[in-house]
Amino acid sequence: MDISKWQWNRVIVVALVILFFFFSAPIYLLIIFALILSMLLLSPVKWLERKMEPLHFSQGNRRNLAVCISFFVFALLLVATFYFVFFPLVFAISRFLASLVDIISDLQMKFLEFLSTNQNQYLALPAKVKDVIHQGAEKVFAFTVAQINSLVSILFGVGPILVQAVLIPFLVYYFLRDRESLVAGATSIFPIRKRDRIEGLFKEISTMLSCYVQGQLLVCAITGAIVFAGTSLLGVKYPLVLGVLAFLLETVPYIGPFLAFIPAFVLGASVSSELAFKVMGFYLFVSFLENYIIVPKIMGKVVKTHPIVILLGMMLAANWFGLIGMMLAVPAMAILRILIQFIWNWR
Repeated sequence: MDISKWQWNRVIVVALVILFFFFSAPIYLLIIFALILSMLLLSPVKWLERKMEPLHFSQGNRRNLAVCISFFVFALLLVATFYFVFFPLVFAISRFLASLVDIISDLQMKFLEFLSTNQNQYLALPAKVKDVIHQGAEKVFAFTVAQINSLVSILFGVGPILVQAVLIPFLVYYFLRDRESLVAGATSIFPIRKRDRIEGLFKEISTMLSCYVQGQLLVCAITGAIVFAGTSLLGVKYPLVLGVLAFLLETVPYIGPFLAFIPAFVLGASVSSELAFKVMGFYLFVSFLENYIIVPKIMGKVVKTHPIVILLGMMLAANWFGLIGMMLAVPAMAILRILIQFIWNWR
């Protein structure tokens, strides 16, 4: 079947869009971050604007004042959160992760002691079997330590975003203050007959982001609370830290829950094999709840993006922004999908 010139043009435009987003990914992810913060602050800004109507300020002054007040309150809450929650939590998590490495070393020693205690049975094994046991044990312990180190780098490796973060407040401010004029300016470059479709594109992206942010926060909160309650009942050490890790890593699709499971399993194994299996069973139960009940009910089909596409986006984003990049990969890839679909269906 012959491919029309228009179809070739669409293929070229889509390829150019993908290349543009790939090479401008650091800036693109910062814009996504600013848009998400704007979504969080949009409702308070609108509420303040309505409350200030009796003051007879102009609409521009009302909006400026509403944005500034929202920014100020948000900044106070952020500083309070960092001082009373984040910094103590960082110290707790760092101690917790350092203790995991010690626990793994102890488990390795216990394994060697077990072999020496059962030396007769062990020596009776064929040489190839003994080599497999030794090499397998070394690989398991090395893999676990590597995963913990990877978890540390993911959690605390925010990369260049700290340097460029100064741009985010300005982006959020102008997104909130000039939201209508920004959309109008973007649509004005298109022919009049096409502007309704461009406005529809912006509304689709805005709706997707709003639903994603609200749904993701709720999923994270529920998962973190379940993990905290479950590990507390099982008697695992550091249940609050495990709950917070589950909350944070829930924003990283597919691999986040597994990364949250590793430290809990190691802590359980340091006490007894029975507790380790209980922890494993509990996390499998949480995974079932998350995948088949919590996420489908809350998130529905907000993102509509294939898992492979999301995973590729996560790998790229992690290189630039660590954990924050992995969190932003899902909405970023969803927006890219909406844009590509829009271009492909353009008439």
